[in-house]
Amino acid sequence: MKSKKELIQRRLKIIIGQVEGISKMIDNESECVDIINQMKAIKNSFATLSGEIVEASLEKCTSNQIFQKDIDKILSIVKTFSKF
Repeated sequence: MKSKKELIQRRLKIIIGQVEGISKMIDNESECVDIINQMKAIKNSFATLSGEIVEASLEKCTSNQIFQKDIDKILSIVKTFSKF
């Protein structure tokens, strides 16, 4: 199983590829709607990435079991918001 860090790095590489794809689309004078659709995909990728980074940070910072139930609630909220 890959670590959170590896998964986040993988997602970043995907986003970089998407951005490079937009650059090529512009060079090739692709249709505006296609470029916009790709930009929307990147926006969604960033939203997911943001949620994953927040989640990883919270998990890393919560070694004390007393707060685990609160952290589980926070992670649930973060996951919900990252879907938007």
